[in-house]
Amino acid sequence: MPSRLPVCQQNNAETSLQILASSSPPGSIKAGFTRAGADGAAASEQRGVALGTSPTALLRLAAFPAGAFDRAEGQLVYENGRNAVTVSFHLVANTNGSACQAVGTATPA
Repeated sequence: MPSRLPVCQQNNAETSLQILASSSPPGSIKAGFTRAGADGAAASEQRGVALGTSPTALLRLAAFPAGAFDRAEGQLVYENGRNAVTVSFHLVANTNGSACQAVGTATPA
C-alpha cells in the first residue's frame, strides 16, 4: 500500500498543503481533480506519478495572501501490479488561521 503524507506549512503569509506518496513495492498513482481558489476560477488537472520508496510530490496547494485559499477535489487510483485502491479526496490550504484540511475515502478496487 502507498503511504500518503499530507504536509501543512506556514511560511510568512503563505499556507501550503503538499501531498507526498511512496510505495513498496513500486507502484503508480493517476489522479484527476478540480482546483479552485478564492477568486472562484476553477481548472481541471490530471496527473500521474511513478512511486518508489522515496516520497514523491503528487500535489501542492498554496494560499497567498491573507484571506486566500486553494482547494482541490477529485479522485486518484493507486496500483502496484497486485493491488489497486481508489481514493476520493477534498484538500484545502487556507491562510485564515493557517489551516489545512485533507479528507478522503479509500476503497479497494
